[in-house]
Amino acid sequence: MLHLEGKHAVVFGAASEASIAWAIARALHRYRCRISLGYQQRFKSRVLQLVRGGEVPVPYFERCDVTKPEELQSFFAGVPGQIDVLVHSIAYANPQTFS
Repeated sequence: MLHLEGKHAVVFGAASEASIAWAIARALHRYRCRISLGYQQRFKSRVLQLVRGGEVPVPYFERCDVTKPEELQSFFAGVPGQIDVLVHSIAYANPQTFS
């Protein structure tokens, strides 16, 4: 069993209810972690739906393009408290790669 009660997890990559990052956030919440989310701007409306849905309390969620150092710096400057767990669940592949 994981001992994560009271720990703070930052999860990157939540894009919808079906995303792996959101499943990880939900699992961490079940282990009583506090959750913060970093998301891509293009998924903002979906992430807002997840956060407002209330299944997982997310007191801090902010847009963060991890390819831009200034956005990373701004994101982490706003994260409340110590970070105990960091989840990187961001992926990109050019669709032509699979054709």
